[in-house]
Amino acid sequence: MFAEPAIKRNPDQAAFECELAVIGSLLVPLTGAEAAGIVRARLRPEHFSDGALSAVYRAVLDTLDQRGCVSLALLKPRLPSDPEFIRLWPGFMASAAASAATVYDLPGYVDAVIQAANRRMLAQAASDTMTALRAGADPTEHARLLIETGDAVLSAAEWSRPSNASLGDAIDRALNDAEQRKANGSVPAISWGLTDLDRQTGGLEPGDYAVLAGRPGMGKTALMIAIMLAAAQRGSGSVLFSLEMKTEQIALRAVCAWASRWGEPIDFFEVRQGRYTSDEIRRLREAKAELSSLPVRIDSAAGLSVPEMTARARRYRDDFARKGHRLGIVGVDYIGLVPASGRYGGNRTNEVGEISAGLKRLGMALDVACVAASQLSRQVETRDNKRPMLSDLRDSGTIEQDADLVLFPYRESYYAAKELEKLRAAPNADQAAIMDAEQTAMDTENVLEVAVEKQRQGPTGSVRLFCNMGAGVIRDRAGC
Repeated sequence: MFAEPAIKRNPDQAAFECELAVIGSLLVPLTGAEAAGIVRARLRPEHFSDGALSAVYRAVLDTLDQRGCVSLALLKPRLPSDPEFIRLWPGFMASAAASAATVYDLPGYVDAVIQAANRRMLAQAASDTMTALRAGADPTEHARLLIETGDAVLSAAEWSRPSNASLGDAIDRALNDAEQRKANGSVPAISWGLTDLDRQTGGLEPGDYAVLAGRPGMGKTALMIAIMLAAAQRGSGSVLFSLEMKTEQIALRAVCAWASRWGEPIDFFEVRQGRYTSDEIRRLREAKAELSSLPVRIDSAAGLSVPEMTARARRYRDDFARKGHRLGIVGVDYIGLVPASGRYGGNRTNEVGEISAGLKRLGMALDVACVAASQLSRQVETRDNKRPMLSDLRDSGTIEQDADLVLFPYRESYYAAKELEKLRAAPNADQAAIMDAEQTAMDTENVLEVAVEKQRQGPTGSVRLFCNMGAGVIRDRAGC
């Protein structure tokens, strides 16, 4: 219960008085609606120091939304019926009205309330951790709790920065961006490194959440590596959280792809087995020297949660900034291996929804493009037409809802090769069908189709790229 205004019972009286000033500003007849517009985007009910204040804040905003004004009669049905609450209510209303912040001063009071809430959250996490450690708890789990709490505070601080602007100012920024693109020849903020894909999507923007979804063998990881290396080559720092493969495995794929871009392909499986020529190792060493100068980091720590990835990405961002680079892309390979918080008790649909929303917030909070790989459900394999659809996204439709772009890499040659193998193994094999399958496999061998099935800011469509999966090469088809 909130403190009776005449008696200072609240342990953080300064924060309590700021909370009173915020709620009081919402009660001012002529400016309450304007004040609500200022606080709504930044201040949540849980920022207040007790449940009663949260209930009042929520009730005032709801009443303003529905009625456009606030009065005791309008608020009363929305408030708790606890007798103690009712006894203190008149005094609270009087104190709130008397201490109301002006619209001009309100942002400062909101800052103070959020800072006090963050202090309480950090102090509680530290206290809980100390108590648990003294009792012999596993330090690993409590280290994770502290990381998640710290990231929540940092993310909240970044999210709570004022983001409102007049329509005119927003239009100015949008037109300036369009003019800059025209002057630069339509070069996007963050290029995919693939001309046709840039043309189809306009490239990536800071804050975008893009999902590369496909069945195994479709080239998701190869495409992710190609995108991040190309972005780094153009000055956008890249971080790849590889939850499926070790750093060395990703690095070998990257160097083979880089060395094979325009020369004879170097198969990373063959190199891994120690089967390579002196010319190939020379080219790999040259590619390594080029890649070493790019702002790219590969992080293959197992089992990283979204808050842990966010915390690490924030450190990589700061490290890049010290070296004169801007972090542009954070890649996650892949969503299905990101652990959830546990609050949904194993409900995979809700867990994936939590992870997807967290990756969207990661991009927005750090002002980077987040590109995440995702598996498709096995139902794709049961259809005659294996091209994926949005409904094939595994575990959760919220991935589709959260994503700004959903791209499906698809290799017809993968399925053509399987069909050819099945036809050859069949008794009384149909030679005409085998010849057709051989021709299809040959025609599609180096074709990667990328279908843009969702694009929040533009049209859907498909592009066809050149690929060599053995070498990990993906590039535009022009000049192939």
